[in-house]
Amino acid sequence: MPLKRAQRGSARITALLWLALLTGAGLVIHHSLRISGDLRLFMPAPHDAVGRLLLDEVSEGPAAKLLLLSIHGAPPETLAATSQKLSAALRADPAFGFISNGEQRLDMVPDALLPYRYLLSATLDTDHLDAAYLRDQLQQREQDLASPAATLLTPLLPRDPTLELLKVLESWEPAQQAQQLFNVWFNAAGDAALLIVQTRGAGFDPAGQQLAIDALLAGLAPAGSARRTVARASRGR
Repeated sequence: MPLKRAQRGSARITALLWLALLTGAGLVIHHSLRISGDLRLFMPAPHDAVGRLLLDEVSEGPAAKLLLLSIHGAPPETLAATSQKLSAALRADPAFGFISNGEQRLDMVPDALLPYRYLLSATLDTDHLDAAYLRDQLQQREQDLASPAATLLTPLLPRDPTLELLKVLESWEPAQQAQQLFNVWFNAAGDAALLIVQTRGAGFDPAGQQLAIDALLAGLAPAGSARRTVARASRGR
């Protein structure tokens, strides 16, 4: 009998020790375990600067965050109005960094380009940024403010009185663009409004990308009969 009691006591002590060990391991895992949806963790680690640049561009580059939207299933005028409303809603959403549907809006020019406008522009290849040049530019802006274009130019003038960004953007315009109906992009058949949307979340962040797509679909919900197609640009669709 004393031996059996000793065995029972030893078994209880062993069980308690195992329970304490499991509890301690659970606490360590709870405080140290990091759950991430970052798909880059499944990719080979880069070994040089080129590999690091490639990995950064694949995950954080513009193409990895780009979504192409097609809104169809309604008359063109309705699709254009839906495109404009959706663009306005997404510009107010912090989940998106850039939205373009073909509307000519100077306030859509990325602020990140502003400090580099004279480096990107060809103006200083032929002109000097001196008092005479600035005087001439300001006189032209005075005339612009008296023209019908004043409403469009006013938001940009305090930041860029020489309109250098416009010159840069004009030089970047492609030879061929999507057709415009009712001031927004449409496909060649004229039955689908097109938008380009860039998310702030990384392309390899599935949770962030899903939140962005949910916000897109929520913005399209009031469109009624209009249908939508969302394609990730990096997949080439």
